[in-house]
Amino acid sequence: MSLTLRCSAQHTARMLVRTLQRLDPFRQLRLPELQTVARHAQVLNLPAGRWLLRSPRKLSGAYYLLRGRLDLWQPQQVQKQLSAQDPAAAAAFYPGCIAAQTCSTVQVLHINTAPIAFLWEVVYTAGLLTSVPDDAWLDRFLSSPMLQQLDPKRWQQLLRGATHELVHAGEVVVRLGEPGQAFYVLKRGRALVERAGQSLALLGPGDFFGEDALVTNEPRNATVTMQTAGELLVLPKQRFLRFLVAYILGHQRLPPRMAQPPVLLWVAQQPPPEPLRESTPGSPLIVHLPLQWFREQLLELDPKRFYRVAGGSFSERALALLLLAQQGFQADYARSPEEDSYPRPSEPEDTKLSRHGPIASPVAQLGDAFGTHDRHRVGSMDGR
Repeated sequence: MSLTLRCSAQHTARMLVRTLQRLDPFRQLRLPELQTVARHAQVLNLPAGRWLLRSPRKLSGAYYLLRGRLDLWQPQQVQKQLSAQDPAAAAAFYPGCIAAQTCSTVQVLHINTAPIAFLWEVVYTAGLLTSVPDDAWLDRFLSSPMLQQLDPKRWQQLLRGATHELVHAGEVVVRLGEPGQAFYVLKRGRALVERAGQSLALLGPGDFFGEDALVTNEPRNATVTMQTAGELLVLPKQRFLRFLVAYILGHQRLPPRMAQPPVLLWVAQQPPPEPLRESTPGSPLIVHLPLQWFREQLLELDPKRFYRVAGGSFSERALALLLLAQQGFQADYARSPEEDSYPRPSEPEDTKLSRHGPIASPVAQLGDAFGTHDRHRVGSMDGR
C-alpha cells in the first residue's frame, strides 16, 4: 500500500498562528515566536458530555476554548459556564480550574508550555509566575526524548567535550551554505533560524541546532542568528557523531513482536519502486516523505505507530532516524549489507579522552563513515 502525504502542515501552522494571535498572552508575540508556539500546539475536538478534567487529576500545559461551551469548577467548588464567545475565552481556562466538562461539542487548543517557557523568561505553573532557574537549559536539553535514551555517564562525557562560547545579539552562529563543524546547545539567550528571509523557528535555552549538516556532511541549510546576548555549548563534529548519533543508530530498535507491520517512511526524493508500492495483504503502509519535508510533516505522524526509515542514502536515513528520535517516535532504519558491517557503538571510555572523543574507539570508523560514504544533497526544513 502506498501513500503520499499532502503538504498540509504549512496550512495548519498558519491557522494555528492566526488562532494564537487572538489569545492571551500570545497576541504580543512576533511572528517567529508565534510560529514556535504553534509547533507545540494541538487542536482537540471533543463531544458533548465529556469530562476533560476531574479532580484530583491534573493536566499539563495550557488549555484554551476555541468553540462550544464548557462547565468549569473553580478551587472553591464554584461552577460556571464558559462559552467560546465570551471575552474570558481569550485566556486559558486551565490552569485555574479543577474540573471541566463539555456542554456541547467543543474545540480546545492545548499548548505544551514547558518547551516554550523561554519566550517570556518565566515558567507558568499553577497560576504563578516564577523565574527560570539558571540550570533550566540543562533540564530542557536532557528532557528531549532523544537525550533520554542516553545514560548519565554517556551524556556527561558528551557535554564534557563541549566548549563554552559567549555570543552577542545579532551574531550569526551558523550561516546558510557554510560547512558544518559543530553541534550547538543554547545555554542562555534566544536565537532565530531562518532561510531566504523566512523565519523557521525561534530557539531558547536548552534547544540545540546544527545537527543536519554534521550527519549529511552537506553545507548548512539555514542561518541561525542570536536575537539576544547569550551563551552556547559547542560540541565538535566528530564527538557529536561518535557519542550521540552512532549511539542512537545502534540503539533505535523496534519491538520483536508488533500487532501490525511498521509504517515504511521512504525518505528518497524519488518515489519507492513499483514492487514496494503494490498492495498485498499484510504489506506495510508506505509513506513517501522526502527528507526536505521531513521536519515539517513529522508531527502529523501517529505517535502510536512504529516506523522504519527506508530509501535514500545512509546519511539521509540516519538523519531521518535522528529526527524521529528527537520527537520520541519508535523507529529504526532499513540496513544494507554494507552498513551492517559498520562497527556498533561502544560505551564511552573513562580514559584517553581527547577533544574529539575516545582516542581508541571503533565508533570512530562509524563517525568517519558519515563523511565519506555519501554526498547526497539534503534540504532539511529546520536544521541548520
